[in-house]
Amino acid sequence: MEKIEIAKIVNTRGINGEIIILSYSDPASNILKYKKFFIKETTFEEIEITKKAHYKGNRFLIKIKGIDNINDALGLKNKSVYIDTSEITKLEDGEFYYFQTVDSDVFIGEKYIGKVRCVHNFGSCDILDILYKDENNKKRQVLLPVLEDYLLSFDLNNKKIVYKDIYINDLL
Repeated sequence: MEKIEIAKIVNTRGINGEIIILSYSDPASNILKYKKFFIKETTFEEIEITKKAHYKGNRFLIKIKGIDNINDALGLKNKSVYIDTSEITKLEDGEFYYFQTVDSDVFIGEKYIGKVRCVHNFGSCDILDILYKDENNKKRQVLLPVLEDYLLSFDLNNKKIVYKDIYINDLL
């Protein structure tokens, strides 16, 4: 099955190998619902979590079986934590998970712009982070809102997102 990044190990806590993770779930507490977690070395390796608890904000405290001291825990710092996509909730029509948009082709009208790198949410709406090449063939970044008023089509099955050109043409 496909794996998706759901958190990042950001720090340790104490000397007994406890780890603080930053949850990417929305809401953040959804991370407590998942059963199987993975860390990627050369391949995905399942980790057995023996303790999961809320820490602060979107941070959670976990204990991984076999990580029993701060030195072992420090070796995991900055690693991503993954789950299997089979554990995520099915969404309603018109809803999407951020990971589904990555590598989608983005167009403004008929003009190809680039590919979605990731999705941000700064509070008001979801924002697609798109990598494109300008007229001088330099790599650039543009952030476009995911709002109905701006979109012609949002086809995640074919990985194609088309914006109305009357609103966005001046951005590039």
